[in-house]
Amino acid sequence: MAILIDVPIPSMGATVNEMTLIDLIVDAGKLVEKGEKLAELESDKSVFDFEAPCDGIIKEIFCRAGDILEVGTPFFRIETEDTSLEHMQVSEGEKAVKAVESVAPLETSVMQEIKPVASIAQVETAVPAVSSVPLNGVKWTPRAKKIALEKGVDPSSVSGIVGTGPGNRVTGEDIESWLASGNVASTGSAVQVDRSAASNDQTVCVAGIGYAVPKQARSNEEILKEFPGKTSEEIVKVTGIQQRYVIGEGESATSLASQASNHALAMAGLKVTDIDAVIVATLLPDQPVPGAASDLAKALGIGQALAFDLNAACSGWLYALEVGRSFIQGGTAKNALVVTAEILSSITNSKDHETAFLFGDGAGAAVLTPDRGGHRFYR
Repeated sequence: MAILIDVPIPSMGATVNEMTLIDLIVDAGKLVEKGEKLAELESDKSVFDFEAPCDGIIKEIFCRAGDILEVGTPFFRIETEDTSLEHMQVSEGEKAVKAVESVAPLETSVMQEIKPVASIAQVETAVPAVSSVPLNGVKWTPRAKKIALEKGVDPSSVSGIVGTGPGNRVTGEDIESWLASGNVASTGSAVQVDRSAASNDQTVCVAGIGYAVPKQARSNEEILKEFPGKTSEEIVKVTGIQQRYVIGEGESATSLASQASNHALAMAGLKVTDIDAVIVATLLPDQPVPGAASDLAKALGIGQALAFDLNAACSGWLYALEVGRSFIQGGTAKNALVVTAEILSSITNSKDHETAFLFGDGAGAAVLTPDRGGHRFYR
């Protein structure tokens, strides 16, 4: 028997209170399959795909691309036969209700009704303003800026555009209509961006990537031995994690980083002698001195290269990539190996139900070069 469920805007962490809907790739009335990409969302720390939680038919969409929405506010209404989602069930014609963040303690429901809202208009107008500085006096959504730049238009030079999004922000639809009306050609009110020159001056190529995980996996059931009364289903519902990898005897952050780096070098078609910069982002190197980057360079056989560690917690990987890109563009290095490696199992408290299920061990690596091709990495 089919049921109606309301799916809320998800949370990406305890400190994330709002999400930007960058792109919506589904329409009301569409039949979707579980795992199918429906939208692209952005938080303060990341951009990620939103996938359908079940098979079903999209009956209603409560927001539009470009909107900035509070975590827990309604996203989609779906008709489905998946009874495992009955906790989100609503009645035909029922108004959308707000749900709590999905980072609630495990003993509470992942999604609970708080209070009804009269309409999607109320949801939109209640969204707090973006803290970023407006471009040329105009507030832009990320999707709108992306579309403008893809069309070769500098958003900071645009004037005379009316934003119809929350807080009068310029949405993707607004900039598409503005461009279609011929404003750039007729008014000259926007500066055309030389995208080819910008690419040559500011980007590098991610020529190869690789990863490595330990041999040993730790299941939810193993961790749940410390928490009688909890179930693996609860853990998956809240975190999406079914297992995590943890290092065993003979494994270390350096050994994982070495494996990941070798995979990345093989994909890039480069030898270790081609690398002249090694940057490792990590919270937990195998020892304070020498650093993880120096250890990695030695393990790989890289003799003449700058090597250092960078510690910026969750953001470390992004900072390390930007440092590598800057070194290449500045002439400090030609080819850079950028790696992140963590062995968080060594400091995770197995008796803390809020964190015991979240952390594992692993490494990822990317080879950056100044060459064309591959995935272009911008500043």
